[in-house]
Amino acid sequence: MPAGSLNPGGSREGPYPPSENEKRSTMKELTVIITGKKPNRREGIVQLNGVLPNESLTPKLARRAARVAQGTSAGATVWDWEAGVGYRLYKHSARRLYLDEHGGVYAKS
Repeated sequence: MPAGSLNPGGSREGPYPPSENEKRSTMKELTVIITGKKPNRREGIVQLNGVLPNESLTPKLARRAARVAQGTSAGATVWDWEAGVGYRLYKHSARRLYLDEHGGVYAKS
């Protein structure tokens, strides 16, 4: 593909800086894991419009992503893999989760 042409995803390749449209269209990608009975665990990637990729994950953003994925915010775990942070969402609260350097998950008390 020649330098500066658009790839199938619509973004530019090559030495050109991103256009204003490309800057505005960037969205934060979060992974939502919906827990249920053992065989019914579902996982999906949600893109939140109006949220920049470098913004940190908050309980409010996690609930928004869970509502997009499943229609309700309780009973889901939302991960920002790049930051290594996630939230386990309950009906009235959220617990912050962390990834360690070996890929394990832990929560600070």
